[in-house]
Amino acid sequence: WLKPEPARADELAAVEKLEPGDYEVYSERLNMIVTEGKEVFVRVGITSMLHSGDLVTALYTTEGDLVTAYCGTFLHAVTAGLGIKWIMRHYVNNPSVGVREGDVFYVNDAVYGGVHNPDQIAMMPIFFEGKLLGWSGSAVHQPETGATEPGGMPPNAKTRHDEGMKLPPIKVAENYRIKDDIMELMVNMVSRAPRMQAVDVRARIAACDRIRVRVQQLAKEKGADFLRGLFRRMIQVSEEGTRNRISGWNDGVYRDVLFLSVLGPKHTLTRICLALRKEGDRLVFDFTGTSPENNTSWNALPWSAVAHIAVYLYSYAFYDLPISAGTLAPLDFIFPEGIIFNPDREAAVSNTVLLCKAMFFLSPLCFARL
Repeated sequence: WLKPEPARADELAAVEKLEPGDYEVYSERLNMIVTEGKEVFVRVGITSMLHSGDLVTALYTTEGDLVTAYCGTFLHAVTAGLGIKWIMRHYVNNPSVGVREGDVFYVNDAVYGGVHNPDQIAMMPIFFEGKLLGWSGSAVHQPETGATEPGGMPPNAKTRHDEGMKLPPIKVAENYRIKDDIMELMVNMVSRAPRMQAVDVRARIAACDRIRVRVQQLAKEKGADFLRGLFRRMIQVSEEGTRNRISGWNDGVYRDVLFLSVLGPKHTLTRICLALRKEGDRLVFDFTGTSPENNTSWNALPWSAVAHIAVYLYSYAFYDLPISAGTLAPLDFIFPEGIIFNPDREAAVSNTVLLCKAMFFLSPLCFARL
C-alpha cells in the first residue's frame, strides 16, 4: 500500500498532453493550494499540537497516492493516504457506504494506516463534472483519545483496547453537511476534552474543503484531464529523481543496531536491527533480528515505522524532490511478523512515536555508511 498504484492509461495519455512549462507552473499552484489548506486548518483549530505544526494538508490521486503536501511533520506524508486506499478498496462500490460528492471520511485507528490513535485524519473526495478527480486530506495529533489514562498515549496500555477511540474510516459528513450523530459519538468517546474534539474535527474538514474548492476551481480553468496528467507527472518526477539519486550511491549492505534500556514502565533490553541493502536504483530496509513485540504500548505497525524513516528521507536524502508517493516507489521494507515493528494487530501502539525515534538514529547512520 505504500507504493504508488500503477498509472492508468488515461493518466499516461494526459501526461503526454502537458505543454512545456505546465508542470513547473501548475505543480507550484497545487503546492500553494495545500499551503492555503494549512492556513485554514491552523486558524480554525485549537489544539496545541496543531498550532505547533504537527500536521499535514495534502492532495491525493483518485486511488489515494500522495500528489503533494504541506508537512509540518513528514510522518503524515506516508500514512494519511492509506485510509483513502482502504476506502477505495472496500467502500467505493459498496452501496451501503459509497463515495459521493460532499462526503468526508474520518479515521484514527492505526490499524487502518495511521501512526497511533491520537493522529486523526479527515479525507474528502474531490469531484468534478460528476467524476472523482482526487482526494484532499488533513491530519494532526490530538492530545486526548479517551484512553485509560489522559493524554492519548497511555504508558500502561497493554492492548489496543486500552487506547481509547479507535475509528475505522467512517463518514462524518454527507452532501457537505457534518453528521451530528457521528460528532456526538466522538465527543462521547473523548469525554475529557469534548470541545477540543468537536472543534478540531471541524478544522480538519475545513482544511479538506478549502483544498477541494481550489482544486475544483483549477479543474474548471484547465480541465480534469489536465489535472490527472499533472498529478501523475508529479509522482513520476519524484520517482525518477529518487531512482537517479539512489543509482549514484554505492551498492552494498549497510548495517547498524540500536539498544533500548526502557520500554515504558519496564526496564528491559530491546534490540533494533537495520540492514540497508542498496542495489541499482532500489533500497531495501530489512529489520530482521529486531526484538519481538511486548505487552506495553511501545510497539509500532509497519507503516508507522516507515513514516519515521520518511522523516529522514524527505528531510535529507531526497530533500530537494517533490513530496509525493513517488519517493517510496523504489523502496522496500522487511518487517518480520511478530517483531516490535510488526506486532499482532491487538497490540498497544499508542507510544509508537517514542519507539520509532530509533529510526532517527538508524537511518542517518546507515546512510552515512552508504
